[in-house]
Amino acid sequence: MAISLPLDQARMGTTLVLSVAPDTDQTGAQKMNGDNVPVWKVETLLKPPAREDGSAPKSETVYVKLAGRTAPQLAEFTPVRFHGLTARMWEMNGKSGISFSADSAEAPKGGEGR
Repeated sequence: MAISLPLDQARMGTTLVLSVAPDTDQTGAQKMNGDNVPVWKVETLLKPPAREDGSAPKSETVYVKLAGRTAPQLAEFTPVRFHGLTARMWEMNGKSGISFSADSAEAPKGGEGR
């Protein structure tokens, strides 16, 4: 059973767009969601906020999947705000991980969301 958890992006730190690409299967075909809408993969750089002791945690590359008829219009190296961001824990063939998805994404106005 997959567990899906809503996330509060405001508490996660700064999220910058690295790239946007179709989410493809093993044959190279773009994946579609249950409503037959294309799925896109947004590669981001997540820089968590400083710890209480002032030390900086390691930044990580995080992929967030979005469904949409067209690719999300997000410029590289700009902040991004995801709406309806969720984390889903999965397990398959002895492997496990966390996947991230969102309902939509936008570049915040005036540098908000950093």
